[in-house]
Amino acid sequence: MSVFTALRRRPVLAAALIYAVLALLMVGPALLPGKTLSNSDMFWFQPPWAGIKPAELRLPSNPELGDAPGQLQPFLHYGAKRIPDIPLWDPYIVGGRPFLANAQSAVFSIYSLPAYVLPFWTALSWIAVMKLWVASFGMFLLGRALGMRFGGALTAGLVYGFSLWMVTWISYPHMSVWTFIPWLLLLTDRLVRRPDLLAGAGLAAVIGLQLLAGHPESSFHAMLATAAFLVLRLVAERRANPRAARSLRTLLAFCVATAGGLALAALVIVPFAELLWNSADLRDRMGDAVDNQPVARDFALGMFLPDYWGRATGTPIKLFVLDRAFYAGALPLMLAAIALIRRPSLERVAIALFGALWLAVLFGIPPFLQIVTRLPIFSSGHNSRLSVLFVLALALLAGWGLDELTSATWSRRARRPALAAAAILALVPVVFVLGAGRTTLSVFGDALEVAWGFATPPGATLNWTGGRTCVSPCLPAGDVIRLASLLEWVVVAGAGFALIALRLRGRLAATPFVALALLVVCIDLFHAGMGYNPSIDRKWAEQPATGSIRELELRRPARFVSMEPIPQTVIPFKFELYEARGYDLPIMRRFDRIWRSQVSPESSSVAKGLLDTPLALRRLTPAGLRTLRLLGVTDLQQSPNDEPLRADGVRLTYDGPDARLYRVEDALPRAFVVPAQQVVAGDDEAFAAVTSPDFDPLESAVTEKRIGDLPERASGAGTARIVRYEPERVVIRASSDGPALVVLSDNHYPGWKAKVDGKPVGVERVDYLLRGVPVGAGAHTVEFSYEPLSWRVGWIVSVLALIALAAAVVVGRRRRRDAAA
Repeated sequence: MSVFTALRRRPVLAAALIYAVLALLMVGPALLPGKTLSNSDMFWFQPPWAGIKPAELRLPSNPELGDAPGQLQPFLHYGAKRIPDIPLWDPYIVGGRPFLANAQSAVFSIYSLPAYVLPFWTALSWIAVMKLWVASFGMFLLGRALGMRFGGALTAGLVYGFSLWMVTWISYPHMSVWTFIPWLLLLTDRLVRRPDLLAGAGLAAVIGLQLLAGHPESSFHAMLATAAFLVLRLVAERRANPRAARSLRTLLAFCVATAGGLALAALVIVPFAELLWNSADLRDRMGDAVDNQPVARDFALGMFLPDYWGRATGTPIKLFVLDRAFYAGALPLMLAAIALIRRPSLERVAIALFGALWLAVLFGIPPFLQIVTRLPIFSSGHNSRLSVLFVLALALLAGWGLDELTSATWSRRARRPALAAAAILALVPVVFVLGAGRTTLSVFGDALEVAWGFATPPGATLNWTGGRTCVSPCLPAGDVIRLASLLEWVVVAGAGFALIALRLRGRLAATPFVALALLVVCIDLFHAGMGYNPSIDRKWAEQPATGSIRELELRRPARFVSMEPIPQTVIPFKFELYEARGYDLPIMRRFDRIWRSQVSPESSSVAKGLLDTPLALRRLTPAGLRTLRLLGVTDLQQSPNDEPLRADGVRLTYDGPDARLYRVEDALPRAFVVPAQQVVAGDDEAFAAVTSPDFDPLESAVTEKRIGDLPERASGAGTARIVRYEPERVVIRASSDGPALVVLSDNHYPGWKAKVDGKPVGVERVDYLLRGVPVGAGAHTVEFSYEPLSWRVGWIVSVLALIALAAAVVVGRRRRRDAAA
């Protein structure tokens, strides 16, 4: 038996191999020796590395994917270095914060596994391959479960997994969650068909996997789609066979499976819930999205012309493709329309309306925007990410559309609306671009070359200075880019329309039609998405320690604050330094309040820090400096391209080609001894006391309840020295003339425990947000350890859920075997 014969007999295996090959091709350049899938070369164009940038690096490979190398890859790398220990705490940014609990660290995601067993820069490419394969193969299986033929299901998987939306988000935990949406729908379908233990266990497992994938809001969107699909399948089941419908049993099984999935992911969900409860996000982001249109309506053109605004990896007219990457191919749009025209069944119409609903919200169509954005979670979320539900609906409809074209002969009367719909879709962008005068045919020659990658637009430059992109294409370049995008569309849309016309007229047999249709879709989607996630030389993926970084290394464990455009997470995680600002959500409420009110007020729930020199000069107020001193900030790091700081309380200590360093005078040590306490009534009073110009943290600690017999006035002396500083463990040697508090300038947070000379003592919140431990007179060893109850409860629940799931699988398989016998 030949390989091809075997694959024809095993369509599922054939599809799995096809998607594997396509995923390898999409990521292929990054799998070559010496390459990696990252755009971390962008940091060579920012201080402190811009001054030592290799001459052969002319432009960053993709300037718009900032969060991937700036936050997500450092998180992944940190987790990989800590495994098999579980990284519970991040000591490097915003005064210390939970790490596992931030969710997007994705410590237990299956997509983090390659980073735990492979070299890090190799793992990034294989993670992308995994995501593409899981998304596309899951959609294929869903299509087959919904009755699609091999070609239709294969098309659905290709459209969903390799759409521009999925490809552009491939570095983010959002896509990690989205890959499981087809699997959620597949297992829900199986539960509706047969609501037994085995189906419920499968659904619970997938729910748990997507919850562990690293993005709670996307998990909510995934479960929203799953619940909507459940309702659709129950209605369809009751309509098809009212007597055999088992709606209540199915609903109960679905609820149990959901609870099981939540329990499986409890080791992340419980710590995340604790962090969210203690965060500023619940307050600051509440209602932010109400009536806010997530995406400009002009970006609807992205469904037709993905390159209309240029490419971030080439010459962009407008950056941030992530918000407008709606493109899923020209032929799939036509196939989706044909599916609805040929067979407007309840299932298809409902799925089309579901996708259209989220488009209406995205583009601010009333009343959908106003209704949805007033609902919980939507009212404070990033609703532009709902685009994935449109792509999901489009992929399913495209699969059905291909099936319709291969299932039967079409009468002349039936052909006309199908051809008309395909023709209208093909002409929409032509009319929009040429009919509205948005470009000119005078640049046709240049546009033709640009459309297929043989040239770059003339007269356009992309300058990268100080971490900010400046795109200044001249008018002809803009015309060339827009016309080039239209020419790309004309080719693929023309090919798709020709295939549909030939098939409808009976001049193209079903098998070659499917093969050619899949080829056109592949070429179309690969042309749109390949290269957006750049393949770079590994030697450019990492940056070395510079002079200013080496100076900061000598000051450990003192904190520093970097001023933008210096990246705020890369340096702390890579060089194990301690940065007072940072970007990791949700952010703790008290840190957020003191940082924004005293240092950097411009952005809620993000401790951004000192942005640029003019703003920094205004923000280096006495109040701001007092806050920095309290947090143990000894140094400010500034770009050498900015105007030097001139402010009381800081002095220049390093001036190099990479950066400047300024010493913050009178900064507190990271650990110190305080002989007295100032008791206040609550957090507002504590905040007022700590931010008062008269507050001296070395004389008296602000407490919100009386701590032991510590006096309110005293003049004793004491010393403290950190002898071990680890993420979840800090050891301090301290001595005091009398009763005192040993204060550590790290965030107070539930789960931190302490021992003094081996004996457990309570960790107190002092100075509004710091940790303090009472000690008596004499020399002591104080040991802090992070042992959160939320983690203990979470992993115990997850282990019990895993045991229950395994038992359900065993019992479920036995019951099915007995039923079959």
